[in-house]
Amino acid sequence: MRRVLLYGFLICSIIIICILYFFEYLKIPVLFNLNPDSVNKLLETISIAYITSFIFYLIVVVTKNIEDKNKVYKILEEPFIVFINDLCAVYKTKIPQPSTESINVKELLLTQIPEIIDQKESLYANSIGTNIIDGQLTQISWIEWLKKINDRFLSDTNDLFSKYSFFLDVETGIKYEKLKISDYTRLVNSACMVRNNNLEQLELNQKFKVHHEDFLIIFQAVFKKYKNEIKYDDNRFSFNMKS
Repeated sequence: MRRVLLYGFLICSIIIICILYFFEYLKIPVLFNLNPDSVNKLLETISIAYITSFIFYLIVVVTKNIEDKNKVYKILEEPFIVFINDLCAVYKTKIPQPSTESINVKELLLTQIPEIIDQKESLYANSIGTNIIDGQLTQISWIEWLKKINDRFLSDTNDLFSKYSFFLDVETGIKYEKLKISDYTRLVNSACMVRNNNLEQLELNQKFKVHHEDFLIIFQAVFKKYKNEIKYDDNRFSFNMKS
């Protein structure tokens, strides 16, 4: 609403200036015995003042906000890349093995990983994910691996979003907060605390998809200058940062 008003007044001011300078026959006539020249002069002054202040607003406020937002996005790139690369390791386990040499991030998040989750007869079976337990490198279950990846992303980004949320738009902040309390996050957390024998029936794949639809909006804003492409190289899939 605020943006509509700002641009609405700008359009009105430009129209008034155009009328006063180029269409004299449309100038304001006498209203309530007021001097039309005085009325037109007042409108001209107000319009020029508004246009000038709007230009100042664009240069000082809007441009500064864009620059600050891009700086924050630059800081967020690293943890986002780590997160996508962690999920690429999951993607590589797909049965049958991925045959393509490239894939976009959207397909990875909304199609491929949900399909992998759906393939698992038991999400408590061992995965190729590992964790250090009592000083030993130990294989962990699929649900623990998914939780570890999600926890790492939230841990790596939580402080950054807290410190720099002022520079980001409200929608981005809301989307991030939803990630922390989504059905997917809650389910992987609870399933790792207490074994759930009906876990495969709780549609974790669909919860993953909904969760990452919100993530994808933030990801695409952060990496809007880059191709959202994952390439296969050196026997692994990883996010390609080429612009």
